Amino acid sequence: LFLEAEKNPVTPQNFIELQYYLASRLMVDPDLDDRKLIAEYMTHYYGPAAPLMTRYLDRLREGVAQDLTPGPAWERRWRYLDGQFMLDNYRLLLEAEAAAQSPRFQARVRAETIPLFWQIVYWRQETEADFREHGISVDAVRDQLKNNILEYLDRTDCVNPGYFRE
Repeated sequence: LFLEAEKNPVTPQNFIELQYYLASRLMVDPDLDDRKLIAEYMTHYYGPAAPLMTRYLDRLREGVAQDLTPGPAWERRWRYLDGQFMLDNYRLLLEAEAAAQSPRFQARVRAETIPLFWQIVYWRQETEADFREHGISVDAVRDQLKNNILEYLDRTDCVNPGYFRE
């Protein structure tokens, strides 16, 4: 069993902590049921927001499964990442943050918003109309992204707290 991954200090990958959890558990016992491990992780890591975060994970996995074109992930535009997908999941993640209830679980949900919010802002020319139509400003998403990244950096051991605020 091999895992190649590193946590990007500014834009963490989707569910990177889950990847580490699965890898560590499966390295000890490769016969464990991955779906049970995912459910266990989601429950303990996201608390009351676990069902919504699981729905988000499932949506990502379904999207990736529909686009298995060979090539490096960093060089591609995933077809499932259209404006509607981003809008639906933006709303889902805000709902998950509210459902999380405790500051610890909410911070974990906000960290998971970073990859999606980054895509919303990066593909602004494609997302802005869909978001505006639903009363959501991409500038507001950009501000949420910035705040979530700064919070994530302050909670992460890979940089000095407050480093990016100076």
